[in-house]
Amino acid sequence: MNMPLVSVIVPIYNVEDYLQTCCNSILSQSFNNIEVILVNDGSTDGSCEIAKQIEKKDSRVILIDQRNGGLSAARNAGLKVAKGDYVLFVDSDDWIEKNCIQELYQDIQRNNSDVSCCLAQYISAMGTIRRGRSSFGINSLTGDEILPNALLVKTFPTSAWGKLYRRDFLHENGLLFKEGIVNEDTLFSIQIACLAKKISFVDKVLFDIREREGSISRSSFEKLFQDMNIALLSARSFMEEHNCYNEPLDKLYKARYLKSNLYNLLQIAQRLQYPQYCKMYNFCMSSTCYLEYGDFAVFLPRKHRIMYSISKSPFLLFVTMKVLNFFNYRMH
Repeated sequence: MNMPLVSVIVPIYNVEDYLQTCCNSILSQSFNNIEVILVNDGSTDGSCEIAKQIEKKDSRVILIDQRNGGLSAARNAGLKVAKGDYVLFVDSDDWIEKNCIQELYQDIQRNNSDVSCCLAQYISAMGTIRRGRSSFGINSLTGDEILPNALLVKTFPTSAWGKLYRRDFLHENGLLFKEGIVNEDTLFSIQIACLAKKISFVDKVLFDIREREGSISRSSFEKLFQDMNIALLSARSFMEEHNCYNEPLDKLYKARYLKSNLYNLLQIAQRLQYPQYCKMYNFCMSSTCYLEYGDFAVFLPRKHRIMYSISKSPFLLFVTMKVLNFFNYRMH
Protein backbone atom coordinates (compact mmCIF):
# COMPACT_ATOMS: atom_id res chain seq x y z
CA MET A 1 0.00 0.00 0.00
CA ASN A 2 1.33 3.43 -0.95
CA MET A 3 2.03 5.81 1.91
CA PRO A 4 0.22 9.18 1.88
CA LEU A 5 2.15 12.05 0.36
CA VAL A 6 3.73 14.61 2.68
CA SER A 7 4.45 18.10 1.32
CA VAL A 8 7.54 19.70 2.87
CA ILE A 9 7.61 23.47 2.36
CA VAL A 10 10.97 25.21 2.62
CA PRO A 11 11.06 29.03 2.33
CA ILE A 12 14.45 30.27 1.13
CA TYR A 13 16.09 33.65 1.60
CA ASN A 14 19.87 34.13 1.45
CA VAL A 15 20.84 30.80 3.00
CA GLU A 16 23.49 29.56 0.56
CA ASP A 17 25.63 28.25 3.42
CA TYR A 18 22.84 26.16 4.94
CA LEU A 19 20.39 25.15 2.19
CA GLN A 20 22.14 21.96 1.07
CA THR A 21 22.27 20.60 4.63
CA CYS A 22 18.59 21.37 5.12
CA CYS A 23 17.53 19.71 1.86
CA ASN A 24 19.77 16.68 2.40
CA SER A 25 18.07 16.04 5.73
CA ILE A 26 14.65 16.14 4.07
CA LEU A 27 15.48 14.08 0.99
CA SER A 28 17.13 11.34 3.07
CA GLN A 29 14.08 10.80 5.30
CA SER A 30 13.09 7.24 6.21
CA PHE A 31 9.60 8.25 5.05
CA ASN A 32 10.28 8.92 1.38
CA ASN A 33 6.86 9.58 -0.17
CA ILE A 34 7.35 13.31 -0.06
CA GLU A 35 7.31 16.36 -2.29
CA VAL A 36 9.74 19.10 -1.33
CA ILE A 37 8.57 22.58 -2.28
CA LEU A 38 11.46 25.03 -2.26
CA VAL A 39 10.28 28.64 -2.38
CA ASN A 40 13.05 31.08 -3.24
CA ASP A 41 11.85 34.40 -1.86
CA GLY A 42 14.01 36.79 -3.85
CA SER A 43 17.40 35.65 -2.54
CA THR A 44 20.34 37.86 -3.55
CA ASP A 45 23.05 35.26 -2.88
CA GLY A 46 23.60 31.84 -4.45
CA SER A 47 20.59 30.19 -2.79
CA CYS A 48 18.43 30.02 -5.92
CA GLU A 49 21.19 28.39 -7.98
CA ILE A 50 21.70 25.78 -5.26
CA ALA A 51 17.95 25.15 -5.20
CA LYS A 52 17.92 24.69 -8.99
CA GLN A 53 20.66 22.07 -8.75
CA ILE A 54 18.76 20.23 -6.00
CA GLU A 55 15.60 20.26 -8.15
CA LYS A 56 17.50 18.81 -11.11
CA LYS A 57 18.85 15.91 -9.07
CA ASP A 58 15.61 14.77 -7.40
CA SER A 59 12.19 14.50 -9.04
CA ARG A 60 10.50 15.00 -5.68
CA VAL A 61 11.68 18.61 -5.56
CA ILE A 62 9.67 21.55 -6.89
CA LEU A 63 11.21 25.03 -7.05
CA ILE A 64 9.18 28.22 -6.93
CA ASP A 65 11.17 31.39 -7.65
CA GLN A 66 9.37 34.57 -6.63
CA ARG A 67 10.05 38.19 -5.75
CA ASN A 68 10.80 38.87 -2.11
CA GLY A 69 7.60 38.92 -0.08
CA GLY A 70 8.72 37.65 3.32
CA LEU A 71 8.45 34.36 5.16
CA SER A 72 4.64 34.29 5.19
CA ALA A 73 4.40 34.90 1.44
CA ALA A 74 6.90 32.10 0.79
CA ARG A 75 5.05 29.62 3.00
CA ASN A 76 1.72 30.58 1.43
CA ALA A 77 3.14 30.07 -2.06
CA GLY A 78 4.15 26.57 -1.04
CA LEU A 79 0.76 25.82 0.49
CA LYS A 80 -1.03 26.86 -2.68
CA VAL A 81 0.75 24.22 -4.79
CA ALA A 82 1.08 21.49 -2.14
CA LYS A 83 -0.57 18.20 -3.11
CA GLY A 84 0.23 16.15 -0.03
CA ASP A 85 -2.18 14.77 2.53
CA TYR A 86 0.03 16.38 5.17
CA VAL A 87 2.22 19.48 5.32
CA LEU A 88 5.50 20.13 7.13
CA PHE A 89 7.28 23.49 7.28
CA VAL A 90 11.08 23.49 7.56
CA ASP A 91 13.07 26.73 7.66
CA SER A 92 15.97 26.61 5.24
CA ASP A 93 18.74 27.16 7.79
CA ASP A 94 17.51 24.27 9.96
CA TRP A 95 17.49 20.51 9.46
CA ILE A 96 15.43 17.53 10.59
CA GLU A 97 16.29 14.11 11.99
CA LYS A 98 16.14 11.13 9.62
CA ASN A 99 12.98 9.72 11.23
CA CYS A 100 11.21 13.07 11.64
CA ILE A 101 8.43 12.67 9.08
CA GLN A 102 7.93 8.98 9.90
CA GLU A 103 7.46 9.72 13.61
CA LEU A 104 5.09 12.64 13.05
CA TYR A 105 3.09 10.73 10.42
CA GLN A 106 2.66 7.70 12.67
CA ASP A 107 1.58 9.94 15.54
CA ILE A 108 -0.98 11.92 13.54
CA GLN A 109 -2.41 8.68 12.16
CA ARG A 110 -2.51 6.94 15.52
CA ASN A 111 -4.24 9.86 17.23
CA ASN A 112 -6.38 11.00 14.29
CA SER A 113 -5.25 14.53 15.09
CA ASP A 114 -5.20 17.69 12.99
CA VAL A 115 -1.65 18.56 14.02
CA SER A 116 1.24 16.56 15.46
CA CYS A 117 4.08 18.38 17.27
CA CYS A 118 7.64 17.30 18.07
CA LEU A 119 10.47 18.56 20.26
CA ALA A 120 13.42 20.59 18.96
CA GLN A 121 16.96 21.38 19.91
CA TYR A 122 18.86 24.59 19.21
CA ILE A 123 22.41 24.72 17.86
CA SER A 124 24.50 27.87 18.36
CA ALA A 125 27.13 29.17 15.94
CA MET A 126 29.73 27.61 18.27
CA GLY A 127 28.04 24.22 18.03
CA THR A 128 26.56 24.30 21.52
CA ILE A 129 23.31 22.30 21.74
CA ARG A 130 20.42 23.55 23.84
CA ARG A 131 17.13 21.72 24.35
CA GLY A 132 13.96 23.78 24.15
CA ARG A 133 11.84 21.66 26.47
CA SER A 134 12.60 18.20 27.79
CA SER A 135 9.09 16.81 27.36
CA PHE A 136 5.57 17.83 26.40
CA GLY A 137 4.22 15.92 29.38
CA ILE A 138 0.99 14.91 27.63
CA ASN A 139 0.00 12.82 24.61
CA SER A 140 -2.68 15.09 23.18
CA LEU A 141 -5.04 18.02 23.62
CA THR A 142 -8.66 17.96 22.48
CA GLY A 143 -11.56 20.36 22.08
CA ASP A 144 -11.86 23.25 24.51
CA GLU A 145 -8.56 22.50 26.26
CA ILE A 146 -6.49 23.41 23.19
CA LEU A 147 -6.94 27.18 23.01
CA PRO A 148 -6.23 28.02 26.68
CA ASN A 149 -3.11 25.87 26.45
CA ALA A 150 -1.95 27.58 23.27
CA LEU A 151 -2.56 31.09 24.57
CA LEU A 152 -0.16 30.53 27.45
CA VAL A 153 2.16 28.33 25.34
CA LYS A 154 1.99 25.60 27.98
CA THR A 155 2.36 22.64 25.63
CA PHE A 156 1.37 23.72 22.12
CA PRO A 157 4.37 25.58 20.65
CA THR A 158 4.06 28.87 18.78
CA SER A 159 6.36 27.98 15.89
CA ALA A 160 4.98 26.82 12.54
CA TRP A 161 7.88 24.41 12.15
CA GLY A 162 8.10 21.26 14.25
CA LYS A 163 4.55 20.28 13.36
CA LEU A 164 2.89 18.03 10.81
CA TYR A 165 -0.46 19.43 9.66
CA ARG A 166 -3.34 17.66 8.01
CA ARG A 167 -3.64 19.62 4.75
CA ASP A 168 -7.41 19.26 4.54
CA PHE A 169 -7.66 20.92 7.96
CA LEU A 170 -5.66 23.92 6.73
CA HIS A 171 -7.47 24.09 3.40
CA GLU A 172 -11.01 23.68 4.71
CA ASN A 173 -10.47 26.48 7.21
CA GLY A 174 -8.69 28.77 4.75
CA LEU A 175 -5.64 28.98 7.01
CA LEU A 176 -2.72 30.92 5.57
CA PHE A 177 0.03 33.04 7.10
CA LYS A 178 -0.59 36.76 7.50
CA GLU A 179 1.78 38.53 5.16
CA GLY A 180 3.78 41.65 5.91
CA ILE A 181 4.49 40.94 9.59
CA VAL A 182 7.37 39.18 11.36
CA ASN A 183 5.29 37.55 14.09
CA GLU A 184 3.25 35.41 11.72
CA ASP A 185 3.64 32.23 13.79
CA THR A 186 1.96 33.81 16.82
CA LEU A 187 -1.24 34.48 14.89
CA PHE A 188 -1.11 31.21 12.93
CA SER A 189 -0.68 29.06 16.06
CA ILE A 190 -3.65 30.70 17.80
CA GLN A 191 -5.80 30.22 14.69
CA ILE A 192 -4.80 26.55 14.63
CA ALA A 193 -5.67 26.20 18.32
CA CYS A 194 -9.02 27.89 17.81
CA LEU A 195 -10.12 25.45 15.09
CA ALA A 196 -8.33 22.15 15.74
CA LYS A 197 -10.28 19.27 17.25
CA LYS A 198 -7.17 17.41 18.38
CA ILE A 199 -3.45 18.11 18.63
CA SER A 200 -0.99 15.35 19.50
CA PHE A 201 2.63 15.34 20.66
CA VAL A 202 5.75 13.28 19.97
CA ASP A 203 8.22 13.37 22.87
CA LYS A 204 11.26 13.15 20.61
CA VAL A 205 13.71 15.74 19.31
CA LEU A 206 13.11 15.70 15.57
CA PHE A 207 13.96 19.31 14.57
CA ASP A 208 17.40 20.95 14.74
CA ILE A 209 17.17 24.73 14.84
CA ARG A 210 20.19 26.79 13.91
CA GLU A 211 20.59 29.93 16.02
CA ARG A 212 22.18 32.73 14.01
CA GLU A 213 21.98 36.51 14.06
CA GLY A 214 21.07 36.88 10.40
CA SER A 215 18.22 34.38 10.31
CA ILE A 216 14.86 35.15 8.72
CA SER A 217 13.27 35.54 12.15
CA ARG A 218 15.28 38.75 12.80
CA SER A 219 14.12 42.25 11.94
CA SER A 220 14.17 45.73 13.38
CA PHE A 221 13.13 45.69 17.01
CA GLU A 222 10.60 48.45 16.48
CA LYS A 223 8.88 46.33 13.85
CA LEU A 224 8.89 43.39 16.28
CA PHE A 225 6.73 45.34 18.72
CA GLN A 226 4.49 46.73 15.99
CA ASP A 227 3.95 43.37 14.35
CA MET A 228 3.41 41.53 17.62
CA ASN A 229 0.65 44.00 18.37
CA ILE A 230 -0.89 43.39 14.93
CA ALA A 231 -0.61 39.60 15.32
CA LEU A 232 -2.24 39.54 18.75
CA LEU A 233 -5.03 41.94 17.83
CA SER A 234 -5.68 39.88 14.69
CA ALA A 235 -5.75 36.72 16.83
CA ARG A 236 -8.33 38.27 19.13
CA SER A 237 -10.51 39.26 16.17
CA PHE A 238 -10.20 35.74 14.74
CA MET A 239 -11.27 34.16 18.04
CA GLU A 240 -14.24 36.51 18.27
CA GLU A 241 -15.29 35.76 14.68
CA HIS A 242 -15.19 32.02 15.38
CA ASN A 243 -17.03 32.30 18.71
CA CYS A 244 -13.96 31.11 20.63
CA TYR A 245 -13.66 34.20 22.83
CA ASN A 246 -15.12 34.50 26.33
CA GLU A 247 -14.27 36.11 29.67
CA PRO A 248 -11.87 33.39 30.92
CA LEU A 249 -10.07 33.40 27.56
CA ASP A 250 -9.92 37.20 27.62
CA LYS A 251 -7.78 36.95 30.76
CA LEU A 252 -5.50 34.37 29.17
CA TYR A 253 -5.30 36.41 25.97
CA LYS A 254 -4.11 39.45 27.90
CA ALA A 255 -1.60 37.31 29.79
CA ARG A 256 -0.31 36.05 26.42
CA TYR A 257 -0.11 39.65 25.23
CA LEU A 258 2.13 40.41 28.19
CA LYS A 259 4.28 37.33 27.67
CA SER A 260 4.86 38.00 23.97
CA ASN A 261 5.84 41.62 24.52
CA LEU A 262 7.94 40.67 27.53
CA TYR A 263 9.86 38.28 25.29
CA ASN A 264 10.58 41.13 22.87
CA LEU A 265 11.73 43.33 25.75
CA LEU A 266 14.09 40.59 26.86
CA GLN A 267 15.49 40.39 23.33
CA ILE A 268 16.30 44.09 23.15
CA ALA A 269 17.78 44.05 26.66
CA GLN A 270 20.10 41.22 25.63
CA ARG A 271 21.17 42.58 22.27
CA LEU A 272 21.21 46.38 22.38
CA GLN A 273 23.38 48.93 24.10
CA TYR A 274 21.65 50.95 26.79
CA PRO A 275 20.76 54.11 24.78
CA GLN A 276 19.21 52.10 21.92
CA TYR A 277 17.55 49.77 24.40
CA CYS A 278 15.91 52.70 26.23
CA LYS A 279 14.52 54.00 22.96
CA MET A 280 12.92 50.66 22.13
CA TYR A 281 11.72 50.16 25.71
CA ASN A 282 9.92 53.50 25.62
CA PHE A 283 8.48 52.62 22.21
CA CYS A 284 7.00 49.42 23.65
CA MET A 285 5.50 51.21 26.65
CA SER A 286 3.90 53.91 24.49
CA SER A 287 2.67 51.81 21.56
CA THR A 288 1.34 48.63 23.21
CA CYS A 289 -1.00 47.62 26.04
CA TYR A 290 1.91 46.24 28.08
CA LEU A 291 1.30 48.39 31.14
CA GLU A 292 -2.48 48.39 30.76
CA TYR A 293 -2.63 44.58 30.93
CA GLY A 294 -0.26 44.30 33.89
CA ASP A 295 -2.87 42.81 36.25
CA PHE A 296 -3.04 39.70 34.07
CA ALA A 297 0.57 38.73 34.77
CA VAL A 298 -0.83 36.55 37.59
CA PHE A 299 -1.78 33.97 34.93
CA LEU A 300 1.83 33.60 33.76
CA PRO A 301 4.35 31.05 35.07
CA ARG A 302 6.34 32.21 38.08
CA LYS A 303 9.54 33.06 36.19
CA HIS A 304 7.58 35.26 33.79
CA ARG A 305 5.75 36.99 36.64
CA ILE A 306 9.12 37.82 38.18
CA MET A 307 10.50 39.14 34.91
CA TYR A 308 7.37 41.20 34.33
CA SER A 309 7.86 42.87 37.72
CA ILE A 310 11.50 43.54 36.87
CA SER A 311 10.52 44.92 33.46
CA LYS A 312 8.70 47.85 35.07
CA SER A 313 12.16 49.33 35.62
CA PRO A 314 14.03 49.71 32.31
CA PHE A 315 17.42 49.86 34.04
CA LEU A 316 16.79 46.83 36.25
CA LEU A 317 15.58 44.76 33.29
CA PHE A 318 18.62 45.77 31.24
CA VAL A 319 21.08 44.80 33.97
CA THR A 320 19.25 41.54 34.74
CA MET A 321 19.31 40.40 31.12
CA LYS A 322 22.97 41.32 30.65
CA VAL A 323 23.81 39.14 33.65
CA LEU A 324 21.65 36.26 32.37
CA ASN A 325 23.18 36.66 28.92
CA PHE A 326 26.67 36.46 30.42
CA PHE A 327 25.77 33.07 31.89
CA ASN A 328 24.16 32.04 28.56
CA TYR A 329 20.72 31.69 30.17
CA ARG A 330 17.82 31.82 27.73
CA MET A 331 14.44 33.10 28.86
CA HIS A 332 11.40 31.54 27.14
